[in-house]
Amino acid sequence: MLNKIPDIEKEGLEPYDYIVLSTKNIPDVPPSVVELVMPALPKNNTHTTLVLIQNGLNIEKPFLESHPNTVVLSGVSLIGSAQPRPGHIVQDEHDRLLIGAFDNANVSGEVRDSKAKEFVELYNKGGKTDCQWSPNVLHDRWRKLVYNACLNPICAITGLDNGRIRLADGAVEGLVRPAMQEIVQAARKLGVQLGDDVIDFMINVDPLDLYLAPSMLADVRKVRRTLTSIVLSFPYPSPFFSISP
Repeated sequence: MLNKIPDIEKEGLEPYDYIVLSTKNIPDVPPSVVELVMPALPKNNTHTTLVLIQNGLNIEKPFLESHPNTVVLSGVSLIGSAQPRPGHIVQDEHDRLLIGAFDNANVSGEVRDSKAKEFVELYNKGGKTDCQWSPNVLHDRWRKLVYNACLNPICAITGLDNGRIRLADGAVEGLVRPAMQEIVQAARKLGVQLGDDVIDFMINVDPLDLYLAPSMLADVRKVRRTLTSIVLSFPYPSPFFSISP
């Protein structure tokens, strides 16, 4: 296992067939993902296929600008996992992955789709995953945003998991559903038609009694626990923190 990204030109290495990028997509924080990957993906690359298993829209554009002849694949992951305590990861939902090629005028559609289908076949080889080829990656990304851009932050702000927020009087109709309708309308403006049932599906995608904390709420709770432990570690009451239970 390597602890840094190899520089294939300096080290005389053969180009990789695939580079899979699954880091959090934070475009405003340097270094950029293009800068991180560059040593293993020369600008003139025509061999390596780049797979972006990341959330968000337009994540492919920086790579299409810096590596115009590279096939860039979209990966929309639907896996569920949690970290109940440091260093202990629980995968509580089957690994599902949608793979398709981003548009690239410099590479034929036949080549792009062929690379996507080849990756799907490789990913499924272990028999433990459900990886499917998708011809409409924008639809996949906007559909996931109906959940991620709405239910996820609303749960984080209110402190309610996606079961309790459905039980809270007026929360779904007053907060969640209107926000999801905005995402559906925004997608429609760009020609992406989401199904009529997408809002109800995303609201009820998890069993109510699972009381699942979406990722943003999980992060909020983790920070709260960390700050609480810091405060409790002080021998005297700290003037710097005030945390409600």
